[in-house]
Amino acid sequence: DRETHSLALAEANGDVSLHKVKVESREEGEEGEEEVQHCEWSRVSLTEDEGVFCLCVDTSARQGGGVRQEGHEEGGDEGSLLASTSDGDLHLVRHSESCLDVLSSWHAHDMETR
Repeated sequence: DRETHSLALAEANGDVSLHKVKVESREEGEEGEEEVQHCEWSRVSLTEDEGVFCLCVDTSARQGGGVRQEGHEEGGDEGSLLASTSDGDLHLVRHSESCLDVLSSWHAHDMETR
């Protein structure tokens, strides 16, 4: 039995990265625990300003289209992420099987965090 788990990271350099780990369960009667089969990751930069960093990232998983979607078939579009940066911008990021793309960015507030 094979499962895929994902982790989205907000990085201090202004990037968002998405890490996917495929885990295979051992057959009944085999010793040991689950075994990691494959790890993939993709990254997208949200800003070119070295003084701006990514504060947080959220997924649309609660609405059924986020990073980890039960019953998801491999190879399709998986959903979106929303990330905020320290300059007050929000970034809508679409993730698919092999890449992250910034779909839209907008200025949310002027209370800059540094």
